[in-house]
Amino acid sequence: MKQNSLALLSVAILSAFIGTGANAQTDTAYVGLKLNVGAANVAELGHMSGAGGWFAFGDKHKTLSWLYFRGEVELGYTVYSELTAYQFMANFYGNFGPQSWPVIPYIGVGLGGGLFVVTNAAHSDDSSPGMTGALYAGVVVPFLKSWEADAGIKYTASTAMVGTIRETGMMASVRYLF
Repeated sequence: MKQNSLALLSVAILSAFIGTGANAQTDTAYVGLKLNVGAANVAELGHMSGAGGWFAFGDKHKTLSWLYFRGEVELGYTVYSELTAYQFMANFYGNFGPQSWPVIPYIGVGLGGGLFVVTNAAHSDDSSPGMTGALYAGVVVPFLKSWEADAGIKYTASTAMVGTIRETGMMASVRYLF
């Protein structure tokens, strides 16, 4: 009896936390565009700056009055002075604050991969696939009824045949919520 009660309590707590059961909240799908500027460091190529753009689509899920989770898939293109990266990422974010706040902080993690093309004369368009991990932090600003903007920072580390690629940057995005 004690084990059954403990199991039921665990399921009830987990259900409330992830938003299932009687207290389930609705999901909100979205699409978005991101722009980023930053710097990359590649062992063989050195330090370089660049910019890029990303297309994202995902789902925002309310779990508690002050906690939202976002899961998204994004496709991006970043150009540096001696490197071009074509990447895809699966990202997971936690937004910490009620939607009524004018500015809502978030943190996130991502995992993905891509194709990294070296464009300097010494490597003459060498390219290689690679894996990428990312960390994100920033703020979301809801505006109008179905729009959000965000500004943040990101750190990514990629492993490819061209070497380890470490990128740091600032990003800005806008999302339309369906």
